[in-house]
Amino acid sequence: MVAGGTGYAGVDFGGGTAWDQGSFTIYTNGNYSRLEPRAQMTVLIHELLHVSLGHTEASKAIDTYGVFPGAQLSYVTISKNCGTVVPAMNQ
Repeated sequence: MVAGGTGYAGVDFGGGTAWDQGSFTIYTNGNYSRLEPRAQMTVLIHELLHVSLGHTEASKAIDTYGVFPGAQLSYVTISKNCGTVVPAMNQ
């Protein structure tokens, strides 16, 4: 949940349940703003992964264990593949 102070970002598909190749919005919060730029890039790529997968089981799986544990695995993989850094999970 972005507005609630946990996590860093979220995706709005414009009222749909999955990306239809139309407009979408990625929302961020103060936690995201406090991250260093390379960690922000990791979070942005994570959110774009949700967009590319839509509302599928695969998309849900990257956050399966709540905001941080599932996302942490995704962040580690993204940082290794993209040369970014894993955001600190205690923001």
